[in-house]
Amino acid sequence: ATPTCYDQWFPELARIYSLNGAEFIFYPTAIGAEPTDPNIDTMESWQTVMRGHAVANGVYIGAANRIGEENSLRFYGSSFVCDPMGRIIAQAGRDTAEFITADLDPQLFEHWRRLFPLLRQRKPATYQRILDGK
Repeated sequence: ATPTCYDQWFPELARIYSLNGAEFIFYPTAIGAEPTDPNIDTMESWQTVMRGHAVANGVYIGAANRIGEENSLRFYGSSFVCDPMGRIIAQAGRDTAEFITADLDPQLFEHWRRLFPLLRQRKPATYQRILDGK
């Protein structure tokens, strides 16, 4: 599945893709310092949110982020791939353009989903407020 940039902050989208059979979710992004407060570095939050998507949905996550500066926004690179356990298995640097690769183990994917069958254990009736869009 390939959502884009800002979609990474919403767990519902990763859940929907996973329920539809995704085993790998790839987020192409362009994120960096916060325009309204350039002293805040959200790189760890950015990675933590997507690593949480991996764990909660039993999927591999890949995120490609740009580097450099545009106007007053400094992008923080740090593209990465994490496994269904949320472990980062490949990561790029903050300031250099580079390719990263990762070996994705289908057995780990299957093992994680058997060990933590979170998709099967959901209780959608308790999420009605989310479903109502309020």
